Amino acid sequence: MNSFYLAARQLGRRPFQTLINTLVMGLGIAMVVLLLLGQSQLRERMSRDAAGIDLVVGPAGSPMQLILSSVYHVDVPIGNIPWQARDTIHRERAVAETIPLALGDNYRGFRIVGTEPAYADLYDAELREGRFWDDTLEAVLGAEVARQSGLSVGDRFEGQHGLGEGGPTHGDHPYRVVGILEFSGSVLDRLVLTPVESVWAVHNHDHDHEDNHDHAHEDDAGNEQQHADRTHEEKGDLTALLVRFASPMAATRLPTMIEDETPWQAARPAHQSARLFSMMGPAVDGLKLFAGLLVLASLLGVFALLYQNLRDRRYDLAVMRAMGGGPSLIFRLTLLEGLIMVLLGLAMGLLLGHLATGLLGQLTTEGRALMLTGWHWAEGETRLLLAVLGAGLVVALIPAWLAARTHVANTLRRGY
Repeated sequence: MNSFYLAARQLGRRPFQTLINTLVMGLGIAMVVLLLLGQSQLRERMSRDAAGIDLVVGPAGSPMQLILSSVYHVDVPIGNIPWQARDTIHRERAVAETIPLALGDNYRGFRIVGTEPAYADLYDAELREGRFWDDTLEAVLGAEVARQSGLSVGDRFEGQHGLGEGGPTHGDHPYRVVGILEFSGSVLDRLVLTPVESVWAVHNHDHDHEDNHDHAHEDDAGNEQQHADRTHEEKGDLTALLVRFASPMAATRLPTMIEDETPWQAARPAHQSARLFSMMGPAVDGLKLFAGLLVLASLLGVFALLYQNLRDRRYDLAVMRAMGGGPSLIFRLTLLEGLIMVLLGLAMGLLLGHLATGLLGQLTTEGRALMLTGWHWAEGETRLLLAVLGAGLVVALIPAWLAARTHVANTLRRGY
């Protein structure tokens, strides 16, 4: 009969206490794992989504809101800036590239972004099929958009006004899918890309339609061409400009120039991301502390259970010693009892933490906000595993040492 079997049988004598300690430890570890996975994936995603974007120029207001709406696409835009803002910014020698963004519509909750192919180049995006647009009202779908919508190259779809589902559709201006992007793990996966002129054409048509209801039944193809021609002549507004610097010196000079000499604001994604995490820090640390207290309570419970087992079976241990079982066997059995509970708690916590992260990812994927996955191993999980194993070993060592020092003759003489 091996030591592991004997240790497991001993724990089975107190199933309720064993279950409670294991469950409390598992819940505490699961909470820590969920926080580690969420924090790790959020940092990676935000870093990836902001890659290559040095500055965002938009209307005056909250710089955090500007970054969240224009880089991460998880907030509503502040407003618009004129097309001329691009010409003004682009003339600066410190600027290597400017990429326009025009927002305002969605398709099934996925944002329709008026932009240029250079926007996809920021993320080294590749086409899975089709091509990029050559004309207005042609669209390229992100991988997640194509997967959830079932659209393919050649299909048509109608955008909805606003950034959330439920708005009125632009039925007179359907988009045609001309390309689908490969999965990139970036914000592109949940966006519909189209030329800026498409957004202008759709919204110019809406204004004209409100002003003149007599033309509501005109030929759609003629309307599309008419408004496409108009937008080439009359530039509309932009939601924001994504700027890439030509040199590191631009980081200090350009934002100051924009703030002082224009009515717009300039926000740096790196600064706002760091600010966002610093704001989240106290709440995350508080949850980690609470989870750590749960784990600590469960470890104390392991110690209490082992010590109670030691007191209850002192006579049995003395008999085992008298029949030839050495102190090392007693030490090993008691130590194994503690480690079995710790390992069960760890396994339960890791499993629950990853399952909870995957479930949360499914919910946030439906909300188009942040796609989390349980198939991820955060760097902090290894440290957590080693820390809990080390603490569990220390907790089990004391009862194991006491059990190994059981005085055989005195215990047998007393009979307990």
